[in-house]
Amino acid sequence: MAKKKRNVKISDLEKEKARQRVLNFKASHPSTFGDALEWQKEQREDRDLPFSILNE
Repeated sequence: MAKKKRNVKISDLEKEKARQRVLNFKASHPSTFGDALEWQKEQREDRDLPFSILNE
């Protein structure tokens, strides 16, 4: 099935409104993936990087 290309012109005002909706988005419930920052910290704790000594 081929995609149909649409010729839709969006005004700068509409673009700005859409941008503001994205920036102002507030989730009503926590992510099903959990806390991304905590996950990243746990992943990094699993390995000892060569420059880890510099932070001590």
